[in-house]
Amino acid sequence: MLRPWPRTLYNVVVLLVLVGWPTLFYLLNLANPSRRDRYDQRYCIERGFFAISLFIKPDLSYSAAKAIDLGWNVIFGRGVQGALAAVLFSTAKSTLLRIAERTPVSYSFFATVSFYPTSTTSLLPLAKAVFRGRGWRLKMAAMWMAASCAFVLAIPTLFDAMTGYVAPQDAILELSDSSLIMMGDRDRYREAPYGSLITEPEQNQTTGVWLLPPGYTSNPRHIRCSPAAAQLYNWGFSPGIAFFTSLMSIFWGIGTWCLWLDARRNSQMDLKGRRMNVYTAVSDLAEAIKFELGDNVAAYSGKEIKKQLKTRPLIMYTAEESNTGLTRIRLSSREGRSLKMSFDETYG
Repeated sequence: MLRPWPRTLYNVVVLLVLVGWPTLFYLLNLANPSRRDRYDQRYCIERGFFAISLFIKPDLSYSAAKAIDLGWNVIFGRGVQGALAAVLFSTAKSTLLRIAERTPVSYSFFATVSFYPTSTTSLLPLAKAVFRGRGWRLKMAAMWMAASCAFVLAIPTLFDAMTGYVAPQDAILELSDSSLIMMGDRDRYREAPYGSLITEPEQNQTTGVWLLPPGYTSNPRHIRCSPAAAQLYNWGFSPGIAFFTSLMSIFWGIGTWCLWLDARRNSQMDLKGRRMNVYTAVSDLAEAIKFELGDNVAAYSGKEIKKQLKTRPLIMYTAEESNTGLTRIRLSSREGRSLKMSFDETYG
């Protein structure tokens, strides 16, 4: 029977993907120092899809910034990849049962999805199944698993690209006489209210305070950016890459969850408690190979077995009567109708 929803690790991970990412970046945005009234953050930050402009931890030494960035890549980049890979591995096995009960598949497709669905070596067999497989169900499942595998493999790269550390710059006001004032030094200038007739900066000779025309500090032509004197760094995120990764994670979570749910609710063997793992996959595949190539298959090399299996018929799960009188479920090249199992029958 299908496990209760709250008890499945799969649903917990998918829930974190769907809800956790938007919540994380919303909280990070609230803590972002660039939201505060800091002129160097408002005017001297590079903008763009790849730019690091969502600063979480400012004023760090190079060693501290590097350590935080490395920790993020190792803990979160590899950790999230491992969690998503585990979910995809579980989904792939359930989906393979669902497909092989209804549609013949190649030996390479069965071995790929059974043993290494999250590896780079799985992309080619999955791509072949998209173009050469039988039936829309196999093609769509193979397409989604190939895209999912590519996304999971790209997770460390995306996590590495979304964070970084940059040297801060100071925003400096350039006045009419070429004088320069740090915009953060509010004691040295003030801006006249809108409606004032002042058109050029004027300096009070008594106090030395500059009176600026309305909107003067908002005009980029009057602002220069200069590297900060202190050798410090700001660590943070690239909002563009972070948003893209969040969006892709949500799409991946929804699609993979739908694939898993379809397999768990409709796979005949899964519903009867015969779920696939490494050992059942080895047993089923070995039996099918031995049936096709004979009892002396152990004498073949790996390349010879692979070459021979390419010329053999496709395989699927079938129900056959055995000498014991029990109906036997096996992986076979004998194509037939979709596998149907009954709770009232004993299978051998």
